[in-house]
Amino acid sequence: SVAHSGSHHSFDMRKDMGGLAKKMPITATTWIISTAALCGVPFFSGFFSKDEIIDNAHHNGYTAFWLIGLIGAFMTTAYMTRATYLTFFGNARGAAAGEHSDDHDPAHLHGEEAGLDDAEDELALVGAHAAHAGAGHDTHAVADAHGGHGAHGDDHGHDAHHGPHESPWLITAPLVILAVLALFSGYLNAPAVGTEYFTEWVEPSGTAVVEGDHASAGESVVLSGLPSAEEEEAHGGCGFEAPAEGVCYAPALTHAEFKWVNALPSILLVLAGFLISLFISTGLYTKERFALRGLTSRNKAANAGYQFLWNKLYLDALYENVIVHAIAHPISRAAYWVNQNVLDGIVNGAGIGTRRFGGWVYRNIDQRVVDGAVNGSGAAARGTGDALRPIQSGKVNQYGALLFSAAAIGALVLVIVNT
Repeated sequence: SVAHSGSHHSFDMRKDMGGLAKKMPITATTWIISTAALCGVPFFSGFFSKDEIIDNAHHNGYTAFWLIGLIGAFMTTAYMTRATYLTFFGNARGAAAGEHSDDHDPAHLHGEEAGLDDAEDELALVGAHAAHAGAGHDTHAVADAHGGHGAHGDDHGHDAHHGPHESPWLITAPLVILAVLALFSGYLNAPAVGTEYFTEWVEPSGTAVVEGDHASAGESVVLSGLPSAEEEEAHGGCGFEAPAEGVCYAPALTHAEFKWVNALPSILLVLAGFLISLFISTGLYTKERFALRGLTSRNKAANAGYQFLWNKLYLDALYENVIVHAIAHPISRAAYWVNQNVLDGIVNGAGIGTRRFGGWVYRNIDQRVVDGAVNGSGAAARGTGDALRPIQSGKVNQYGALLFSAAAIGALVLVIVNT
């Protein structure tokens, strides 16, 4: 809602927000209600679920998780107070003050013209400006799209597009519904006021296994309510096996009894997170002279802490430079060695062996056998032709003599055979 109607499609609360509560009262009210629920302010929905988690962690001996929950309650309130102040209170900045670098919506420009760094920013602009999907890029279409933002109504007009204003009901109606849930849904399970409907809905009831004259073996009867401590101790859990006799119960959940004194630590930490964050936010973002302003540049310890947080606890550096370097680099080097010495050795060896085998086949099979047979047949044909060439002299008397001689030899053979 803020990005669509209050900050000219910007998500930078330090640059393009501030002072929007007066111009966006519905959005601001629903934000504050939901923030109170998120922080666990008493009697908002989030308080009951947060208290159940923190109190039961302490009740069941999970001290570490109890402390983490308390710290989380403080930090959540602190950063949400800062976000609320920067967005809806203090001085209007950038787009929230009606300042724009151009007259046209960046969503109508190409990524390079709009100053987009990557495709993700371009997708964000396209998504935020989906209501303009049907508008063309000509002057009239842009003017129409800017004039009412599709669903803004006639009250805004073209000039309203250049300044922050309340979002249309298509956006604010879901916010109101969610704010109502943030106010009242927690009372479905609010031990502080004596309602535990959700617990009754989801916790298991006991199951009795009846045997004998009244029911067949293994028949189950669902009992209403949870087993007593004596019944639980006497019968215990049965797993998937039916007992020979008696009753088998599902394990009962142990809840801490709500007491305001147990909820007091988290309530005080929420209050501390709100007051400390509000004090720092008003000082840093509205006062020119403030003791904490420029602290990270003056104090080395503060600068180290700031850098530690700014670099996301150096988790990315730890992952990239230590874990990836320690794991991926040796693996990549080993894979490279295998590729160069094993795989390439096999491939090169196969190539060398194939080349040598091809040379042997060429020399012995192709040159000696195949070419030898072809050349030999040619030589035999040539020798036979040379031997027969004198016969083909073209002299008739020689042909007659040869025929007479052949006939005489044939007759002699016949005489010999028939003798």
